[in-house]
Amino acid sequence: IIDPGNNVVYNGSVRTIETMNGTFRLIDFSDLRTEGTYRIRSGSLESNPFPIGENIWLGPVFNAINFFFCERCGFNVPGVHLECHKDWQGFRGDERKIINGGWHDAGDLSQGYWRTAMAVFAMLNNLDALVQKKTDPELSDRIRNEAAWGLDWLLKTRFGDGYHMSWALGRIYTDNKIGTIDDMVSEAQNVPWENFLAAAVLSRTSQILANSHPELAGKAKTAALEDWEAAVASTNDLDQLDYKEASWGVTSSLLLAGMTGDSKYTDQAVSLAKHLLQCQEQSFKDNIPI
Repeated sequence: IIDPGNNVVYNGSVRTIETMNGTFRLIDFSDLRTEGTYRIRSGSLESNPFPIGENIWLGPVFNAINFFFCERCGFNVPGVHLECHKDWQGFRGDERKIINGGWHDAGDLSQGYWRTAMAVFAMLNNLDALVQKKTDPELSDRIRNEAAWGLDWLLKTRFGDGYHMSWALGRIYTDNKIGTIDDMVSEAQNVPWENFLAAAVLSRTSQILANSHPELAGKAKTAALEDWEAAVASTNDLDQLDYKEASWGVTSSLLLAGMTGDSKYTDQAVSLAKHLLQCQEQSFKDNIPI
């Protein structure tokens, strides 16, 4: 391993390994812990420069947050698109509301509740790690604001009693006028595993964004409790749970237990965890190591 001045900073041996995919050469320099930019040299071969450091993952995270910003729906993204989809509507019974906001799906302009919720959950986890390490306050602010944008959509597209905009399909930019031929209208759904997911994300929000976005955090806490209750009410027959309901049920129950101190959430987490284990393969099939 050589530094920018072509000085050798680490020497190691190239090891040959055999796997089910073939024969490979393994170069292991895990012991090199000094931060810097290096290249690998092996015989006549030399790699491109690469970094070693504590925070090399921050660059990709910054790029990802920029991408989400560009995917914003209902927002004037400079150089990308104007405020859009003001005629995109959701309904439950006679109730209708405008559901633009959040982020367009990467492949088209559609909106999916679980996609938004999982993206926000990942953002909050990254934000928590950055704050704990006191690393890169600019990136923390960007993640905090982007997560808040997604969370606002999760809250505005709720209809109560566990109903929310689970999926809304759209592949065109509309004229933003309600009542014209290009209106997109989707029906709210009650999806138990998405309600467990919502409860998990919203409970994390109530804690992580409590100082920076207190009003949003307060709404998130109330919604988390309501969505969890709706999910539990929809899963009376626990033997019919699938792994998504069981896994997000466990996650949300534990997060709500931590948020409220109420043992009923812990009890539910234990119950759902037993069913999550039953969703796993318990034995090998035809000697295939699943």
